[in-house]
Amino acid sequence: MANLESPLTTKGVITKSPLALCTSPEPAHYLSEAGFDLLSFANNHDHDCGISGFKDTLAALKQNNLGVIPAGLVPVFREVNGVKLAFLSINATWKFDRDALLKTISDARSQGAVVIVSIHWGDEYFSQPNRFQKTLAKQMAEAGASLIWGTHPHVLQPVEWIAVPCDSRDPIKICRQTLVLYSLGNALFDQYALPNTRQSVVALVQVDKDGVQEFHAIPFVIDERSSRLIAADDETAKKILERLRPK
Repeated sequence: MANLESPLTTKGVITKSPLALCTSPEPAHYLSEAGFDLLSFANNHDHDCGISGFKDTLAALKQNNLGVIPAGLVPVFREVNGVKLAFLSINATWKFDRDALLKTISDARSQGAVVIVSIHWGDEYFSQPNRFQKTLAKQMAEAGASLIWGTHPHVLQPVEWIAVPCDSRDPIKICRQTLVLYSLGNALFDQYALPNTRQSVVALVQVDKDGVQEFHAIPFVIDERSSRLIAADDETAKKILERLRPK
């Protein structure tokens, strides 16, 4: 999975922001060839080229056999090796219905699904999650989310395990833990001014019907000369992994 930050369209830019991220739909096949299954397209750039550009993006992804987690409260259900998964995508940089989000998570979990939430949130270029992120992460975990992965800050933020008690009246007995990746930073992104925007990880997460069982991070850097991802050397990898630890 990945967050698609750029509309794929030939339509003109309509956003008033100087940071318009629209691009041609032609390279979409590279995402398919790279092995992506699902893309989140719920972010603050999804309508940079208007509603027609938004629709063009969905069409380009479908043409290249790329699944999309729709913005809002419509889960995408998949079954992999007998494990039922429910994927949700939400743009929390704009107004959204928190109660409805939590209910959707709870409903999906009650259907026996492992709930995975992609969320666009947080403060750009800040290396730590803010209070809003921490509070909402706890609420989503308690509602039934097993994995929460964030985007928008463009830099890595720490990873946290949130222990969820079996009963709110008995906080000692823990039934499961929710993995929160507050921000995975950039991947294929031509943002070269700040070194931290060129360093991130590929997150490998193993789940079963009870939720997340294992998490591994593979550090990489963006080589601005070739616009490619390359493996981090030992020293850089150590610094990248250090940024994943909660402060």
